[in-house]
Amino acid sequence: MDKKKDIPYEKVIKDLTSITDKFKEVSCFKKKEIEDIEQTRRQLDIVKDYWKANPNPPSSLAYATLTSAASYIHEFKSYVNHIGPSEFTGSLLGTAISSGDSIVATGMTLSYIAPTNDEAVKKKLEVKFVEIKEAPRRKNRRKEIKRYLKKLSPHLASAYEGAWENLETNFSDSERGAAFLMREVVSQVLDILAPKEAIKTSDFIPDPTAKDGVTRKHRLEYIATHKAKGSFSKELLDRSIQGFLDTYEGLNDAHKRTFLDKSKIESFLFQADDLLHTLFNSVIID
Repeated sequence: MDKKKDIPYEKVIKDLTSITDKFKEVSCFKKKEIEDIEQTRRQLDIVKDYWKANPNPPSSLAYATLTSAASYIHEFKSYVNHIGPSEFTGSLLGTAISSGDSIVATGMTLSYIAPTNDEAVKKKLEVKFVEIKEAPRRKNRRKEIKRYLKKLSPHLASAYEGAWENLETNFSDSERGAAFLMREVVSQVLDILAPKEAIKTSDFIPDPTAKDGVTRKHRLEYIATHKAKGSFSKELLDRSIQGFLDTYEGLNDAHKRTFLDKSKIESFLFQADDLLHTLFNSVIID
């Protein structure tokens, strides 16, 4: 299988165009969200060119992330076409945008073993990537994630902010601190939303390899089953389980006594952002 050719960038762009056109038919729909999804579509055009320019295949994690996000966007498009734009489907539009952003972030960093050797292409793409990383929407999303984290614990909001601050410094090995902090944020969010005691009183099969029999997968499944806002949110959370597990393992590199690739850690932080944003928009927080 040719993983590069199998990522349906063109199809995703067409799906986002269709979704945008549908919502434009509703005059009361928020202009900002339409602009957001159009911006995501434009960024995908950039990533598509990057994908074609780089000769290396994507990693297995990148491939799984890209195809899963593309699949969600396609299903959401079909869902909107079936029931039409409404307040309910509009409330899910943010997740479609997150999925598109996940493709953008993954396609620009984690997807490749090494960057293209074409210096002219490389320079052009680096400039475009900075535009994507510094997009106001991504910064606003971090503020939104921090607000949710503060509701759970002020400590989590501080750790989350610290992860990004560590990554953006030029200090030696700062990416290790960034990975460690983000991993702890993800871990504690799952612990709070899916307490061990609650899991053990649910339909639960202990994992003999885990301490107390409870794994992160158990926590994610519990959240999807007991905390989701509705059936569509549950389906979305179910889809994100493997992404959470893979991203956590990537952030776990912080414990390895080896050199860490800063661009790879940056990509894992992007992934954690998109997964946390999806989670917080899909669950009921007491």
